[in-house]
Amino acid sequence: MRIGIVAPSCSLDPEIATAVTALAARDFPDVELVFDPQCHLQHGHFAGSDAARSDAFVSMANDPTLQAIWFARGGYGANRMAMQALSQLGEAARTVRLPAERNPSTNHRSPSGWRSMEAMGEKA
Repeated sequence: MRIGIVAPSCSLDPEIATAVTALAARDFPDVELVFDPQCHLQHGHFAGSDAARSDAFVSMANDPTLQAIWFARGGYGANRMAMQALSQLGEAARTVRLPAERNPSTNHRSPSGWRSMEAMGEKA
């Protein structure tokens, strides 16, 4: 399973990404975490400009090789880019990529993460 990780709000310290990757490799060897470089950008207290955060989310969400998208950090920044990002989501962003036996009850995927994701999930 490949999981894409973006930071739609605040940036993520690269050392944390390294530690999380090592932990996941140790405890979940079948999982590959894919951190978008945008996670480590700085634009004020955000992880890049609104456009950079939106582009990273859209790129990950539209990537058919990823089975899930995680948000590294939550917060107000996700709301600032939500509408722009949602209008750019393609079919891949709405298609399940898990084997049917692991996810039989749904035919779409939703972003996961902190509470700031609730607004995006409701509009998707």
